[in-house]
Amino acid sequence: METAIEIITDTQIKRKIVGICDKAFMHGITIRKNYEEIFQKIDQNAVFIAAVIDKNYVGYAALYANNHESRIAYISMIGVVQDMQRMHIGSRLLKRCIEVSKKNGMNKIRLEVLHENEKGICFYKKNGFAFEKKCTEQSDYFIKVL
Repeated sequence: METAIEIITDTQIKRKIVGICDKAFMHGITIRKNYEEIFQKIDQNAVFIAAVIDKNYVGYAALYANNHESRIAYISMIGVVQDMQRMHIGSRLLKRCIEVSKKNGMNKIRLEVLHENEKGICFYKKNGFAFEKKCTEQSDYFIKVL
């Protein structure tokens, strides 16, 4: 079972992937009141990276690697469908995010994680991210030096 990691540019395919993978998130984005606004921002400004197995989309990451002033990339979304978790797909998505970030001149990569997302926190720490600072009452920023 070979996993391909691809950059997606087609808006309709991105929308399809977000729908397929939405249950991977503790608080899916498709049911949020501001979903359309979130999706438009991702579609227009983020590098959209998808994981594909046997022509099926099983995960994605939305990466912003365009802040050339701070040179800090930002992963706004990363998720893998439930039955494909613990198969290193998330790690491969993170690896591609890091590659794209470096290629775009970034020297750090940041993400936000909810306190209640213990599996996510362990995953990010295992992949070299460390606590940076508090973001909200419910979440923290984690960062990795590239």
